Amino acid sequence: MLRSFNSNHLKVLSILIFFLFSLYASVNGQKLKKYEKELAKERLENIKLKIDYNEYEIAMSILSANKNLFENPNLPKKLKKIYNNISKSLVPYKLKFENNKRIVNQYKRFYEQKAYYAAIRIFDLEINNYNSYLESRELAEDLKKKLKDIKVKCEEYRKKVSYVKVYFRIKDWESIFEIYESVIRTDGEYISREETEKFLILMKMITSHYGFYQYNRDKNVKPLELFLDSINRIDVNLSNAEKLISKLNNKYVIYDTIRLSEFPQLEAKYNDLINLKEKKIKSIRNIILLEKRKTRKSAVSKKNIAKSRKSKTNKITSKRSKFVLTHMLGKKIPTPAYFFIGSQKVWVLDFNNGDKIKYTIKSFRKDNHFRGIRAVDNFGDVVIIDIIKTGGNNTVIEIRYDAGTIKYSGYYQK
Repeated sequence: MLRSFNSNHLKVLSILIFFLFSLYASVNGQKLKKYEKELAKERLENIKLKIDYNEYEIAMSILSANKNLFENPNLPKKLKKIYNNISKSLVPYKLKFENNKRIVNQYKRFYEQKAYYAAIRIFDLEINNYNSYLESRELAEDLKKKLKDIKVKCEEYRKKVSYVKVYFRIKDWESIFEIYESVIRTDGEYISREETEKFLILMKMITSHYGFYQYNRDKNVKPLELFLDSINRIDVNLSNAEKLISKLNNKYVIYDTIRLSEFPQLEAKYNDLINLKEKKIKSIRNIILLEKRKTRKSAVSKKNIAKSRKSKTNKITSKRSKFVLTHMLGKKIPTPAYFFIGSQKVWVLDFNNGDKIKYTIKSFRKDNHFRGIRAVDNFGDVVIIDIIKTGGNNTVIEIRYDAGTIKYSGYYQK
């Protein structure tokens, strides 16, 4: 009987425990449901407020963070309906935000891959807090800063490439080659593949022209340019002047140009270089002339020079005119020289340092007494003197010797 009692007692005890546990769970569940209801209501009101202020990113963030709360089976139907309506209204914004995030990230990859022609399209993307995440907006702004100068270059190159067909029609090969070398071959990342491919097709059509262009530029013009540059770096003096003239005369005298006339810009540059070569030779000859004159002059005794000055200076009348010379051969004279001319037969070039050159006038031009004046200096050299007014009192005086011309510039002093 005791055994039967214990067994019945245990059964009753077990039922009692189960009942108490169920009651506790029911009461506790009712409390949790009430708390969730208040929390869900508060969060949904907050989301609606954010939507009203167009703060869609924050609204979607709150909605996502509380998904379990809003999808709780114990949530009242009224709140469930509000949740569903809000979720539905935010779907279009979610799609826009995600789509723009994908696009901005794509432009970032274009930039990192140096496909700049594609990356600059980010400037056409309308991006704001109504359609994009803050992270996307910040990334877009950072990319725009990096691409600002690149965009200018892309637009410049695109404009250049757009002219290619026009250049082709008028056979302006040089402009096409310049674009090919400065854009397509070196900065291809600024031009789309499609534009590059079209350009390369056109280049195949004028390959032979490009070959002659390269030949004239690389075999002729560039070496001549480098050669003249190396000559210009040398300080010219009497000991090396003749050698330099010999080099200039022997280099590029026979110029192997092939179809150079097809490239006007290159031909013009070549002609300029040839002219520079001739000017350099002339300049060196003038230096030789001046140096030789100095040497000859120093050989004349001071006594004879003094006698010459005394005897010939007396012939210069008070009616003479005076020119102040400030430059010789394009370079400024430290102390201005004076050139005295007049009705007398002897004109004087006074260097203001004790040196003077006197010119005995032999003849004048009948039509112009200031041009083509034939004279003999006190060294016995025959010269032609030209006095040229260049505006106002400014004057250029050229004294031509057989070996070259010495050009002075300055002004007439009344």
